[in-house]
Amino acid sequence: MSRQQRVRKVLKHNLFITFLKGLLRLFVRKPQIVGEQLPTKPSIILANHKGAAGPLVLSLYFPALFVPWGHYQMTEGYLRRFDYLYRVFYRTKLGKGKVASFILAVLFGLVSKLIYNGMHVIPSYPDLRLRRTLRISFAHLDEGNNVLVFPEDSNSGYHDVPNSFFGGFAVLAIEYYRRTKNDVPITPVFFSKPDRLIAIGESISIKSLLDQGMGRRDITKHFEVLCDTLHKKYVIDKKR
Repeated sequence: MSRQQRVRKVLKHNLFITFLKGLLRLFVRKPQIVGEQLPTKPSIILANHKGAAGPLVLSLYFPALFVPWGHYQMTEGYLRRFDYLYRVFYRTKLGKGKVASFILAVLFGLVSKLIYNGMHVIPSYPDLRLRRTLRISFAHLDEGNNVLVFPEDSNSGYHDVPNSFFGGFAVLAIEYYRRTKNDVPITPVFFSKPDRLIAIGESISIKSLLDQGMGRRDITKHFEVLCDTLHKKYVIDKKR
């Protein structure tokens, strides 16, 4: 049976994830959540990664359940997970030393499969295999699940405010609308770790963007700007 055939409406997480989230909430403080209301229909949620903090805090405290995209290596065997964690995530993106990266990669590599399976993580690919990412995402949207994407280009590491976005989320929204005529909303979210803040922006329907003549690149750039706007409105302006 394929991953797509096992897709179901996510109403709650399994016992392991529920226990883990409860344990982590003892150590990770709840952020302030500001901004707009989430749409009542399933949406594509865009958020900045902010190192390891973004996925963790959003999974613990975001006011709606979601199914996230995640690097495909993290959905494979232990050696592939360890290699990605050590070389790419901890060493390159987070800039940690060799010893710390090795220890963290060994430890998180052991439990990451359980976490990723429990969170229903959708493997994201940088090549033609993106079609598999889209198929699984379509199935989740069909079932009424929110799909969370971290579109930040993190090849040079993570930044407080993302410099640029990859356009996979735009491809997802456009292709889903073309196939189903379901006007899926896209919801921008900005997470600020220093301010312990989750800012939720106004959801925008994909049809409204296509009706303006926007293509994939235009839509990608549009949400880059919206992410920056959320940062300015809820972080910078509040400090003045």
